[in-house]
Amino acid sequence: MDIEKYTNSKVYHFFEILFKLIVWNILTIILVCLAVAGPFLGFYYLKEGTLAGLLMIFGALLGVFIFIPCYCTIFSCIKLYKEEKESTTIFIYFNQLWDNFKSLYKTELILFPVVILFSFSLYFYYGVIGNEEMEINLINSIYQIGYTVLLFAIVAIFLCFLNLPMTVGYFRMKTKTIMKFTLIMTFKHILRTFLFAVLLIAPLLIVILVNSLIPVWMLIGFSLPLYAMYFLTRKDYWRLVNNMDAIEDEEIYLKKGEKND
Repeated sequence: MDIEKYTNSKVYHFFEILFKLIVWNILTIILVCLAVAGPFLGFYYLKEGTLAGLLMIFGALLGVFIFIPCYCTIFSCIKLYKEEKESTTIFIYFNQLWDNFKSLYKTELILFPVVILFSFSLYFYYGVIGNEEMEINLINSIYQIGYTVLLFAIVAIFLCFLNLPMTVGYFRMKTKTIMKFTLIMTFKHILRTFLFAVLLIAPLLIVILVNSLIPVWMLIGFSLPLYAMYFLTRKDYWRLVNNMDAIEDEEIYLKKGEKND
């Protein structure tokens, strides 16, 4: 058998990338589960009380905190495999995860309190404006405006999250620039961003409706949408990589270049 011909075949590449997508997806789920295991076990044994509630909230926040760099890492691995023919699977995942964690932890520490504050405020405003006996006056009108603004802000942050993998996958940036650049790319390509939301949310909704598909989602629920996102965005980001003057921020430099301070 001609080994080189076999390894260059489309069938071989299909199963190779499928294997990698499955491994990266499972690693992400495992790491998130390990992160939340301690707090959730504490909640399970306490079952009720203030401490139990705090453990549940802490576990959920810790899970999201770990998930974000893991999610971005899947995209980084896809990019390296497609563009630099990176053959390793597990090693490259953890190598990229460490790089992405160093790039993103400050961004997460800044945005997490903001999202929590916005969420509690949104809940408060909803409780006021959702009251059927609410009178129409200036104060309640301000509540309605505040609710709308906060809802838009939370949606905007979520949409920026969808574009975050491309930002850290192609560039090495400082914290301020990560947020600024991701925000620009999110709303500059807003229709594409909404498509990203469909790609990520649709599998979750399908799994909720058809529980028998949960095993499939656990294998490719995050990695396959990110694989599609890579093909939808690569031309735009290649153009930016090859034309750095198109990015109006001197703090940005290529992923291959200098590491973070």
